Amino acid sequence: INMDDLKLPNYSLVDYKKYNLLYINMSRGCIGNCSFCYSAKMWGKDGNPCIRTFSTHKAIQMLKELIEKYQIKVFSFVDDNFVPAKSRAIEICNFLSNYDVHFFCYGRADYVNDEILQALKKAGCHTINVGIESGNQRILNFINKRLTVQQNIDAIKCCKRNGINLAASFMLGITTETPEELNDTINLIKTYKPDLIEASMFTPMPGTLIFDYCIEKGFFKKPQTLEEWAIWTGDMIHPIHNTSNISSEVLTKTIRKLWMIGFYKNKLKRFLYWMKAGEYR
Repeated sequence: INMDDLKLPNYSLVDYKKYNLLYINMSRGCIGNCSFCYSAKMWGKDGNPCIRTFSTHKAIQMLKELIEKYQIKVFSFVDDNFVPAKSRAIEICNFLSNYDVHFFCYGRADYVNDEILQALKKAGCHTINVGIESGNQRILNFINKRLTVQQNIDAIKCCKRNGINLAASFMLGITTETPEELNDTINLIKTYKPDLIEASMFTPMPGTLIFDYCIEKGFFKKPQTLEEWAIWTGDMIHPIHNTSNISSEVLTKTIRKLWMIGFYKNKLKRFLYWMKAGEYR
């Protein structure tokens, strides 16, 4: 539970010349308890969500070593939520603002605000990934996202206002979702235009509340063999376990269109950003 009891990773074991990007993790767990997510089961305590972090001092110690000793300038924070504690995040950002670095991080819409985005921008953050999931409130409630559609919209607007790219993650074909509810998601994307759209096919994952719900309602049977588990997730385009009220053909066509709209548009933006920063590889 106390991550400061852990030793810092031995980064001398990695040959950084072989890689364009370094992934950094400074926390475990998430404040959320979404019914589709592994986090509460993986990192929770007594069945409840639990988030634990390196202290600010230890996090800065690790970053200082990476930047000054190993000359790491481009990296991604892969914490489920980079800003669970605003004061800690801002202190880390203030430290990073002393260096010429560029990074990516994850966050929840209810943590996105002008103050934290301004600190991230100053520190070198170019993109924040936010799990919007759906543009329909019933679906957000069904997956226990504990967010409103308006909060997601406000997060998109806030990122545009502060000059940080927002990578919006969406899940299509969520259990019980209807064609009309899918259209709400498409309309949100068309209206508010996130910088990057990451759309994936919804698959109930073992150990999650929604997986248990699907078993109970008879949507599918739990795999019994290693071979059955090996093909469980399928891919991001073709639904293997369609538990929605939308045809698999419609889901596949929609997700292809969203990737074409969101990925290629932002690929150009990203190229221009890195060229300007002198760090494109």
